[in-house]
Amino acid sequence: MALPLKHMEDVKFYPLDVDLSKADVVVGPADPVSIVGFPYGLAQQGGLPVWKTGTVASDLDINIGGKPIFLVDTTSRPGMSGSPVYAVRSGAFRSSDGSLHTAIGGSIKKFLGVYSEQIQAAELGGGWKAEAVMALYDSLP
Repeated sequence: MALPLKHMEDVKFYPLDVDLSKADVVVGPADPVSIVGFPYGLAQQGGLPVWKTGTVASDLDINIGGKPIFLVDTTSRPGMSGSPVYAVRSGAFRSSDGSLHTAIGGSIKKFLGVYSEQIQAAELGGGWKAEAVMALYDSLP
């Protein structure tokens, strides 16, 4: 475990499914994304996170500043760092081969990475790409 957790009585875990990063959904600049976290510590009933919306602000296959980071145009707040970033598509979506598909069961979710920072001067945020998050996780003892 990366961090020791305390006071875990009556806590239910909802682990991140990193396999969602393999969903064959094309995501690019100006596409909507959801950042799932706790801005200013806010939560829904039962301690569930808040879903904030943003748009992709950089090409996902290009690194920012030599790091595996992508940019999101969003109004982020303290408490959002470490939040998973998803592309959620309902109805029709495009796959990597260019074909159009329909989300079965209502929607399809792709894990893009973890939100990590605000770039206030640019009103943007940055997120570590899913492959960097998985590489870090795989390196843990």
